[in-house]
Formats: sequence, structure tokens, C-alpha cells
Amino acid sequence: MKHGNRGITSKCGSADLLSALGVKLDASPEVLRKALDQLGYVFFFAPAFHPSFKHVAPVRKVLAARGQRSVFNILGPLINPGRPAHMLMGVFSEAWVDKLAEVLERLGVQAGVAGFGSLGNGRGIDELTTATPNRVKGIGALRSVDGWWQPETHGFRTLPFDCLRGGDVTENLGIIEAVLAGRGPEVLVDTIVFNAATGLWIVGRTGSIQEGATLARELLLGGAVQSKINATRDFFAAV
Repeated sequence: MKHGNRGITSKCGSADLLSALGVKLDASPEVLRKALDQLGYVFFFAPAFHPSFKHVAPVRKVLAARGQRSVFNILGPLINPGRPAHMLMGVFSEAWVDKLAEVLERLGVQAGVAGFGSLGNGRGIDELTTATPNRVKGIGALRSVDGWWQPETHGFRTLPFDCLRGGDVTENLGIIEAVLAGRGPEVLVDTIVFNAATGLWIVGRTGSIQEGATLARELLLGGAVQSKINATRDFFAAV
């Protein structure tokens, strides 16, 4: 259950990309419930559930142009309408990893991981990556997880970060096409696999992230993800 918005502090937000892949951002709650049942996942468009997001968007854009963040950069996962029991949460700053893990614990998340990919000198990315050391803190049943994950910790190679940089919607759709066709940069494919494998481990589908990586790679490159995209387009075209 992903809760997201259009790009405010980036060229392409999760809503921009999923909309281009066929998701109807204005779908009713009833349709979204059917999507969760039939597709196995659902996207909650933040402004549809939290109207204040519409009103603060212009201010956020101005702040982003100045290189300033706001509390709205961290609110999204915390106010997910679906209240997921398991979460993998990307954190934009190392200093916020422990804080947000504690907040999610207090909100009742049963098991999860908050993570930040460090680029050094206080810079980083709100994802786990195979191009960075990753500061992680467990939540709920995984609260004992606390420290740094190197890519090698889970069987990946550390590779250069540059190929993880995306672009606008058109560029990102091209990147998705390349990845699914087996032509994606190794560091990007591995990073997708790393995050998916961590999710599989969090929900107890696999006994380890390394074990989950095998399954995630098979799903990503073996046609299952492309089939899910096709099924998503068909589902929303019919409602």
C-alpha cells in the first residue's frame, strides 16, 4: 500500500510514474479496495486523502527551489490511509532514521525497516541502495536491527551511484522498459532487487534478504513485473 504524491521536490514523483503506467489517481476508495484485492497492491494519492497536500504544494515547490525541505517530506509514510502492518520506509536523512522508526513503532507497525543510503558528507538518498552504505533501524518484531548494511552484507556488489539517477516521467518510463527487458544498469537492477527482497523478508515471505533477492530478481526479470503492469492498465481501463 503505497501512499505518494506527484513530484514536488523531484522531477517525477511516485504518482507521476504510476499514472503513466495506467493507475487512475482519482479512483474511488471502492475501486482502490478492489485493486488491492485483485492486483495485490494499491496506490493512495495523497491529495485525495489529505486535501491539505493540495494547498501546500506551491509552497513546497518554492522551498524545494531553495534547497529547503519541510515536514511534508516525512509525513507521507506516516499518514498512509491503509495503515500497513509491515513497512519499508526510506528516510531522507541519517539523523531521522531512528526517530521515524520509533514513530512507526508507536503507530503500531508490526515489522519494518527504516533506511537511508549515505553518500557521505551528510548527503544521501531515501532508499536502500547497492551503491551506498545504508543506515537501518528495525521496527516492531525487527527492532533489534540497528546499524549499517553494506551491499555485500546481503550478497550484492557495491557499484557507482550515477546510474541510480532518474529523470522526468518519460525518461523514467524508458528506464523501466530497459530494466524489464534485461538492459538496465546492474546497480539499478540490484537496488530494485535489494528493496524488494527486504520487503519479502519483512513480511516473512523469506528467511533472509539474500534468499529474497533470488525470488525478487526472478520476478523482475522473468516477466512477472511486466505482467503486473499490464494487469494494472487493464484493471483501471475497465473501471
